[in-house]
Amino acid sequence: GFSNYGVTSVDLSAPGSSILSTMKYQVDYTPQAGDPYFIDIDGSEEWYVYSSDDTSWYLNTVNTHSDPYSITDSDNANYLNNQVKYIYPKTAIDLTSMTNENLSFGFWAKIDLETGLDFLAVFFSADGGTNWTMMESFTGEDLTMQAYSMVIPESFQTNNFLYLFYFVSDESITKDGVYIDDIGIGVGTRTNDRYATWNGTSMATPHVTGAVALLSSSYAGDTAASRKARILDNVDTLDSLSGKVFTEGRLNLKGAIGTGGVCQEGYHYKQGTTICIEGTPTDDPGYYLPSCVDGERLIQGTENCLSTTPVDPSGIYLPSCPDGERLIQGTEVCVAMPS
Repeated sequence: GFSNYGVTSVDLSAPGSSILSTMKYQVDYTPQAGDPYFIDIDGSEEWYVYSSDDTSWYLNTVNTHSDPYSITDSDNANYLNNQVKYIYPKTAIDLTSMTNENLSFGFWAKIDLETGLDFLAVFFSADGGTNWTMMESFTGEDLTMQAYSMVIPESFQTNNFLYLFYFVSDESITKDGVYIDDIGIGVGTRTNDRYATWNGTSMATPHVTGAVALLSSSYAGDTAASRKARILDNVDTLDSLSGKVFTEGRLNLKGAIGTGGVCQEGYHYKQGTTICIEGTPTDDPGYYLPSCVDGERLIQGTENCLSTTPVDPSGIYLPSCPDGERLIQGTEVCVAMPS
C-alpha cells in the first residue's frame, strides 16, 4: 500500500520493507514552564483558525497535561470525515536570541486517529506565515498525553517564526481526535546517533543510489545513461511486478556489476570481486578473480592460492608480469612497480 508503482513512472523495484538504516541523531526535548517560549493553554491565547466545515478548535478540560485546558479539534465528539483544519498563533516568535543547533519545538498531546489515513501535522514558517513547511506528521493511537518534539532547523530560527497544527481526516472511520497542551520551545539534549527499521521509498531509493555509486567506481568511463542502462538491463524479472514497473523487475546489483569493467588509475579490484578500491598493489594481499580464503592470495598469473605475509610477492592481475612489474589496469602492458 505504501509502494510507488507505474509502468510509465517507475523504472524498477528495490527492497523497501523493514530496512535497518542509519538515522539522524535524536534530540530529546520536553516542553515545560520556564522554557524560553512556553504556553500552557489557559484560554487567553490568540489563534488564527481555519476549518473546512466552519467548525472551530475547542478548549477541553478533560484531556490535559496541565490545567486548565488543552485545545482539541472537536467538542466532546469524534471528528468529522473529510475535514481539514489548522490553528497557529497570531503573534510571531523571535528565535534569534535562542539560536542553537538543538533548538526544538515541542508539545504534549493525546492522539486518537485512524492509522495511516487521518493525520496531525506540524508546519513551521520562517516569515510570519507567508510560507509554510511541514516538519512532521502523526497518526494512530497514543491514548495518554505524551511529549512530542522536533528540532527547529537553522533556516527557521528567525525573528518571525510561527508553528501550525494541521489536522486532516479522510472519508472513512472517525475517532476522538487530538488534544494539544503545553507548547514550548527550548534547547533539547542530543542523544547518540542511532539506527531504525523503516519502510517505503525512503529505503528503496538508497539501495538503487548505492548500486549506481558502485557502478561508477567499477566503470569509471560510463556516462550516466550507461550506468542507468546497466541497472535496468540486469534486474530480476518477477511475476509480481508484471504491469507494475517499467522493467517488471527488482534491482540486481551483482547482475549490473557483471565481471568486466576497468578500474580508474590509482585503483584496483578487491580480491574476489569487481569492486574497485583505492591504493597501490601492496595495500591488499590479493586483487583478482577468483578469490582465495582469508589469509591467502593468488600467485600472480595463476589461480593458485598461497599464504600471504607482508614480505610475499605482491601479485596483482592476470596475465602475469615479470618480478618487479605490474600490469597497467585494463591492459596487458607491464610497468615497473613503484619503489
